[in-house]
Amino acid sequence: MDQLFSDGPGIDSKPPRHINDDCFWPFIDLGLLRQSLCLDSSISDARLEIAAIGAVTRVNRELAHWRRALREENHATLASVPTQSGDEVASLHVHYVRAVEAATKLELQQHFRLVERYQVCTPCKTPPTKSALTGFGAGESGHD
Repeated sequence: MDQLFSDGPGIDSKPPRHINDDCFWPFIDLGLLRQSLCLDSSISDARLEIAAIGAVTRVNRELAHWRRALREENHATLASVPTQSGDEVASLHVHYVRAVEAATKLELQQHFRLVERYQVCTPCKTPPTKSALTGFGAGESGHD
């Protein structure tokens, strides 16, 4: 019982989760990603993480040639690449994060489209229609 009211870690005090598979690119904070995509609790943390990992992998793969060229110019990270505007928050960082956000949203949409398409139906109260079967009613073979 004392555990419920202690100052220890609670539900909202989880350490922030960051992902990326290449230290060249900025880390993606899953909490900020959830906020920027306006995701509610119907998307679990695990589902978001899986989608974000897929998104980061996709974006990093698409930018791999450019990253190699920048590394050959001795840029260890994206943050070390000078921007034309000289902004404090590098526009390249913002563009990278936006690309990951868009790819994450796509990953989530594809997942839920597949879930809806292949969702197992609970037993119906009414029998399925002919169109729900292979086009034939029960006992019909389609051959006359």
